[in-house]
Amino acid sequence: MSLEPLPRRELESAEARLVVERERGARARRLLDDPLFKEAMRALRDRAVEAFREASPSDDKALLLAKLRYLVAEDFLDQLMHHLSTGELAVT
Repeated sequence: MSLEPLPRRELESAEARLVVERERGARARRLLDDPLFKEAMRALRDRAVEAFREASPSDDKALLLAKLRYLVAEDFLDQLMHHLSTGELAVT
């Protein structure tokens, strides 16, 4: 296995991607730390849980909708956390 240096163009491209990932990570951090964002996300989760609590056990549609609302909020946060992690890795 040869460990030859990357050609200049590939190296510059890789460096540019790192810069982009660092910036995306920083933006994700600012968003996740923003009190208004935290409040909005907490409200989304709380509403999804409340919808679940209020749904009749026999109301499959309402239960499914409540679960989907909760999962969308969680997936959104997971995606932001991914950008944050990727950005932190790009710094090192």
